[in-house]
Amino acid sequence: MKRFVLCLLALLLSVCAFACAPAEPAATPTAEPTLAPTPEPTPEATVAPTPEPTPEPTPEPTAAATSFQFQYTPPEGFFADSNNETLYYAPNYPTDSSNINMLVAASDTALAMKLYTSDMLKMTLDQSLSDAFNTTVAIEFDQFEYTEVAGQPALHMVFHYTVAEIDIVTAQYVINAGDSSCTLALAQMPGSEWLDAFDASVAALAIVPAE
Repeated sequence: MKRFVLCLLALLLSVCAFACAPAEPAATPTAEPTLAPTPEPTPEATVAPTPEPTPEPTPEPTAAATSFQFQYTPPEGFFADSNNETLYYAPNYPTDSSNINMLVAASDTALAMKLYTSDMLKMTLDQSLSDAFNTTVAIEFDQFEYTEVAGQPALHMVFHYTVAEIDIVTAQYVINAGDSSCTLALAQMPGSEWLDAFDASVAALAIVPAE
């Protein structure tokens, strides 16, 4: 718009200069030279003031900015740790040291879950497990999919790894709801079969707005 106004103003000034050029005087032997009448000055072109931009209204908060609570019930027989109510042990623990861990944290609503890739997460998990066990650990994905839990976007992955000659299978769900995130992870020890029961318990997860 600014360029258009400047071009229009330049065009008007050039037209004014052409119209205001004086005429040649008339020369005859019997008459005094006459001057062409001075034309009335052409008013200068005016540029309309640019209106101030109207500020856009601030959008009302949406459900995406709401904090949620995650109400989880572990598979039948699992029991909570006496010092950590979000850590659950298998019914015949410690003979079967399989466990389920639940972690709830704040999440970034602007971050799309599908930005995560299996390669990215493998690198992170390899490093985290290697640090935790103080030895080199390399996971292998058995399943990696985007899904929904209780109507909210979720990432479901199953992977296995070996540490201290023990083969461990881990199933994990990461669920985003508003600005809250819940991670549920099953660590299944050799000889155990908890994957189906774990999936069923996650499918029954209730997600409600925080009070």
